[in-house]
Amino acid sequence: MYEYLRDKLDGFITFTDLDAPPSVDQVCRTPMSSNKPELVIIDDYSSDKLLQKNLFSHYFTRGCHFKLSTFFLSHSYFATDNMIILNAEYVSILKANSKRDLVMVVKDFNIPGADERSIVYYYNKATESKLFVDSVKGQLRYSFDRPITILSE
Repeated sequence: MYEYLRDKLDGFITFTDLDAPPSVDQVCRTPMSSNKPELVIIDDYSSDKLLQKNLFSHYFTRGCHFKLSTFFLSHSYFATDNMIILNAEYVSILKANSKRDLVMVVKDFNIPGADERSIVYYYNKATESKLFVDSVKGQLRYSFDRPITILSE
C-alpha cells in the first residue's frame, strides 16, 4: 500500500525514516499565513510509549497551531499516550476487543447521554456492515458480498 501511495502521489506525499520520525517543527513547512493545512499520518507506533510521549504527543498539542492535522493509527487505544488521547478530536473504533473496552473508550470522551447500553447498541449498528471498495470491479460492497447500488442524481 505504501509503495503504491509513494508512486502515485510523488511530490504530494513524504515518507520518513521509521527509526527517526520528524518533530512537529521539521514537518511544518507551510507558513501559517498560507491557510494551507497539512496532514500527518503516524502508523503503528503503539508499542513505543517513549516516542509517543516525547515526540508524537506534540503533534496533538502544538500541531494545531501550525494547521497540522494528525492521524495516529494504533492497534491499541489503551497503549496510546494519554496526552494524545486527551488532545484527539476524533477517535474511530474499528474493532472493539470487548464490551468493557468499548465502554471505557467512549466514556473517556464524556458524550452526553451515552450510557453502556447505548454505546454498545450504536457501535453494533455502525459496524454491522463493513464497507469494501473494489477498484477491480469498480463498485462498493457491504461485507465483501453485497454490492451497493449508487444512485445518480
